Amino acid sequence: HTAIAFIIIGAFLGFSILVSTNVLTTTVSPPSYLTLVPDPQAGTAVIGNDWQEAIAWLDYNTNPNKDVIASWWDYGYWISVNSNTTILVDNATINNTKIGNVGCMLVLNPRESLKISKIYDVTYIVVLLSGGYGYARFDSDIGKVPWFVRIGEKSGNIIKINSSDYLLEDPRGHYVQKYTNKFYESVFWALMTEGLTQDQYNLLLNYQLVKPEAPETVNDAGFSGDYEEYSNYYELAYETAHSWVRIWRIKWDIIPPNAIAP
Repeated sequence: HTAIAFIIIGAFLGFSILVSTNVLTTTVSPPSYLTLVPDPQAGTAVIGNDWQEAIAWLDYNTNPNKDVIASWWDYGYWISVNSNTTILVDNATINNTKIGNVGCMLVLNPRESLKISKIYDVTYIVVLLSGGYGYARFDSDIGKVPWFVRIGEKSGNIIKINSSDYLLEDPRGHYVQKYTNKFYESVFWALMTEGLTQDQYNLLLNYQLVKPEAPETVNDAGFSGDYEEYSNYYELAYETAHSWVRIWRIKWDIIPPNAIAP
């Protein structure tokens, strides 16, 4: 009887472990810093260490006493802790005004965006997703644009924005993940798409649903015609192996005062 009892209890415990392990493996995804990226040759997704690569570059190539790194707040803590750099906003930022101003800085046109960057002494801007590697299920900044806009509209206080100028809505007022012409003048769109190949750009359009107003070809993406000169004021300082993380440097030494909004 004792043996039978141990067998029954062991069977229940074994079944519980099996079920728990199966649920865990099917519901828990890799952390965002271990980014899944498509492997064009194999036709499958592989784990890329792009965030570690980007953070290592910042650690070795920036001055913690001089440089200020701007990114959306999601990644701020990773960057500041692991690279010993000064980050503008991070996961612990409770100053909603500053987060709102960062959102505005990203979606405003380059001339207005530079004003906010100047106020905060931003030297580098980090964006997640280039090369079109941001389709369904994969993390990307392009899908966070509504939060840039909404938080910027609510909390930004340097240059005011309206969400209706950037986001399209259905007749019931629900947001549709398609952006307006004004969004395609933003510094964020420029930094995401400047220098992409046509194949990379096609992936961006097909999977991120950023149409209908998006330029059809990569030659018309990047910095829009009205702000084409601003491409000279931003330098792609580093791009990770899978083109997942881009680090842009603002070239303050060559920017004339009239290129910044008053």
